[in-house]
Formats: sequence, C-alpha cells, structure tokens
Amino acid sequence: MVTIALSQLREARKERIDASNTLKRAQEAENSASEALKITDLLAEKNKLAEEKLKDVDSTLEKAEKKLGIIELLIVFNTTVLNAQNDSRKSFDKLGTWMKDEKFILASEAFKAWTRILDEHNQPPVKELPPVPWPEGTAPSELDLSALKSYYKSINWYFRPSIIKYIYERKDFSRYEKMEFMADIIKNDDSLRAVEYAGRCFEKETSLKKKTLAITEYLNWWEENKDKIDE
Repeated sequence: MVTIALSQLREARKERIDASNTLKRAQEAENSASEALKITDLLAEKNKLAEEKLKDVDSTLEKAEKKLGIIELLIVFNTTVLNAQNDSRKSFDKLGTWMKDEKFILASEAFKAWTRILDEHNQPPVKELPPVPWPEGTAPSELDLSALKSYYKSINWYFRPSIIKYIYERKDFSRYEKMEFMADIIKNDDSLRAVEYAGRCFEKETSLKKKTLAITEYLNWWEENKDKIDE
C-alpha cells in the first residue's frame, strides 16, 4: 500500500510539474504575442507617419511643379509680347489666339497686350519711310508687278513699307492688282510694320473705317468685294 501511495504521489507531482510547465509556456507565448502585437502596432504607426510624410512631400512637389509651370508660362507669354512689340506678326497673332481662349489663365493679359500693340500701330506715322534700296542699275519704273513682288519678298522687313508705298502709287497698276497685293500682305506677311502700311493703303480703297491691323475685317471685305472691282 505504501508503495502504491508513493507511486501515485510521484505521478501527481509529475502531472503538476507538467501542468506548471505548460502554464509557463502558455504565459511565455502570451507574452511573446503581446510583444509581437506591440511591435505590429508600432510598425503600423510608423507606416502611417511615413504615408503622411509622403503625402506632404507629394503635395510640396505638386505645388513646386505648378509654380514652375506658371513661371515657364510667364516666360513664354512675356517673350511673345516682346516679339509682337518688335514686329513679329506670328507673336501678335498668338496673342490674339490666347485672348479668345477662356481656359488660358492669361487671356485678359493677352487681350491687353494685343490691344496695346493694335493701338500703337494705328498712330499716324511720325517720320518718312526710308527710300527703297534698289539694286544698282535698276530702273524701278520698268519693273512689272511680278518683279516687284519678287523683290519685295527678298528685302529686309525695314524697307517693306517703302515698296508697298511705291507699288500703291504706281499709276500703271490697276486698283484690283494693288488691292490684291495689299490683301496678300495683310494675310501672310510676317512683319507687322508691313501689315500696318498695307492696311493704311487698303483702308483708303474701301469704305471701312478700321484700325490698320484690322486684319480679319479687311480680308473679309476683300473676299466679299474683290469680284466687284473692275478697275
């Protein structure tokens, strides 16, 4: 009996030890899980902070890109205005396109610049036109209109108004020939000074009372009335 009792006591102690060990391992596992959970929460918080920081960086870059875009646009705009003020027909027309574009953020500024240049070219001439630099040995009065047009295309923009004036005052060219020449300049010439002077001559031949750079109005008149000109 004593032997049996001792054996049972040993088994009980062993079971207690095993239970105690199991409980200890369970507590250790719980502690490990708690630590892991803390690390997970910490990582989640750090990730959240990193995402917010990244959003701030993206926002800053986006703002910087927008500012850079505006600066580039201002450079292009101011260059276009400057070129238009310095006789560039292409730049003047570009301002005209911008001012009609409701989505263009500088539309109102483009309108102001375009209008100012329009008015500047509508002022009475302050000085005489320079003499035409005819090639040596040339007799201008012997040149027909075709030859004069060819010479016109080859000459510097500074002298173009002078040739326009010369052709306009030639008595042996018909009214139609002169106006057709002026209309072509108004439509295609890349020099605003040339377009201005052609506009002055064209206005004298019509009932229009427009500014010298009223390109659309003059060309519309020409298309509507050129077939009626028989002189």
